[in-house]
Amino acid sequence: MIIFLVGMPASGKSTLAKKIAEIYNFTVVDLDNLIEKKYQKTIPQIFAEEGEFFFRKLESQSLKELIFNKNTVISTGGGTPCFYDNMEFIIEKGIAIFLDTPLSTIIDRICQNISQRPIFQGKTQEAVQKQLEELYKQRKPFYQKAHYQIMNELDFFELELIKNI
Repeated sequence: MIIFLVGMPASGKSTLAKKIAEIYNFTVVDLDNLIEKKYQKTIPQIFAEEGEFFFRKLESQSLKELIFNKNTVISTGGGTPCFYDNMEFIIEKGIAIFLDTPLSTIIDRICQNISQRPIFQGKTQEAVQKQLEELYKQRKPFYQKAHYQIMNELDFFELELIKNI
């Protein structure tokens, strides 16, 4: 089974992917980490040097070049489902789960580690909040195409999703 975790930046996708892998013996693929290793640059460096458009193309290519092994959980970038035909690809290749974390939690997480979030760098907490609210409105229709929506990490285990598929 292939599970794709989608949701806003700092929603907990990477953390949940690791938990799923540990409990169910899945392989973890973090798309952002994969891109950084492949291109030998951090995501903020790619954004700074090449721009968001270039990064989104790399992201889409990297997603579609993945070799899908049995029992893999993939943590996507926050914007991954919203560009090109990525969400349709995700839905076709596996089970998509939208991790719908409260914006207040996301804002706190981003502001604690803003240097790793290129689209928020140099912004105040108020500016981050405003930008996140707008991003959420734009991205939610893509995220809602997922097979499942969970409101927090613990809901995933309550669903017993993996056991039932």
